[in-house]
Amino acid sequence: MARATRDLVVAAEHLELLVEPELSVVAFRRRGWGADDYQAWCDRLMADGTAMLTQPP
Repeated sequence: MARATRDLVVAAEHLELLVEPELSVVAFRRRGWGADDYQAWCDRLMADGTAMLTQPP
């Protein structure tokens, strides 16, 4: 699953892979987004149980 997600991130022009995935963690960021954008996205996905996300530093 991590490898397939990695491939999707690499193929997406608006995303940037931060490191090669290990186990089930895929670290990426969305180009052009700020802290408020990430927080809203994290809140929305965690509220509906889709994913557990953290904001990049």
